[in-house]
Amino acid sequence: MPHNTLQNMTVKSLLQFCWVICLLIAGSVHAQYLSETFPSPALKPSIIESEVLMQNHKTLLEALEVTELDKILSSPGPITIFAPSDRAFQKLSSRTLSEWLSRQNKEELLKMLTYHMVVGELTASRILQAMASGKGSAVFKTIQGNEILATLEGTNILLTDCSGNSARIKTEETNLSNGVVHFIDSVISPGSPD
Repeated sequence: MPHNTLQNMTVKSLLQFCWVICLLIAGSVHAQYLSETFPSPALKPSIIESEVLMQNHKTLLEALEVTELDKILSSPGPITIFAPSDRAFQKLSSRTLSEWLSRQNKEELLKMLTYHMVVGELTASRILQAMASGKGSAVFKTIQGNEILATLEGTNILLTDCSGNSARIKTEETNLSNGVVHFIDSVISPGSPD
């Protein structure tokens, strides 16, 4: 083999090697850029890990813990919960609230809490669609077994319980791994809350 051909092959191999190194460096820099610019999406929190729930719904979280429903709300789901705020619980008589939260009344509390839950992802738009199909109202069966009536009051979705008590949906959180949380302004009940 002539010397020039050997030298040309060596130069060609060296250039190819340099080209591969440049591609590896460029790929590494590009990957680092992407990871800094577009961080990988974090896992969505479960219902029980909702930041809004943790901040403004401490009474509800305590009640969920007493009944062990907190374990269900951190499982895959999907579940929709109509979550009364601390302020909503304060509307109840202090006797009713303390009775509900005592471990001796776990069964009664469980009925009340599961009345605030529906199986599936029931977003506000799905509630509105059901109301449109129902000529202004929709009925949803709760996990407890009784139904909740949804209607419109102005621009608010109004939930009415079996006793005629009502609660307005204030906001919703849908970016959760296992369902939807609707934040409501009153406690609803399958029976009379007071």
